[in-house]
Amino acid sequence: MNYNWPQIVRVDPTSEENLPGITSLTEELKKWEWNFGKTPKFHLTAMRHFKFGRLAVEMKVNKGRIENCCFLLDGTTEKLFELQSSIIGSRLGRGDMKQQISESQEFGSNSVDIVQWLDSLL
Repeated sequence: MNYNWPQIVRVDPTSEENLPGITSLTEELKKWEWNFGKTPKFHLTAMRHFKFGRLAVEMKVNKGRIENCCFLLDGTTEKLFELQSSIIGSRLGRGDMKQQISESQEFGSNSVDIVQWLDSLL
């Protein structure tokens, strides 16, 4: 018996010739607006124990921007008011929030741990 096997055709997934519009689509899907800007409104509440105490966070996010943020450090918000205010309006996935926390004097050397924790939540 003689079989006529189909021929294998290699396709370059980045080729405009094979996939018209693939370059512009790829660029669009890499943009912040696509990955975060179209995110529906959500509310996040989380708590974690750190060396310096228990930290809770509550955030309201809409279309990838933090609309409201509240940090509770062992039940108090007074020390963290400035940091909370600086985070409001930050965009997810852009490093805005990470930068604000890293530059804040509130957490000192614990900033890295806090940023990693928040990254895991968002």
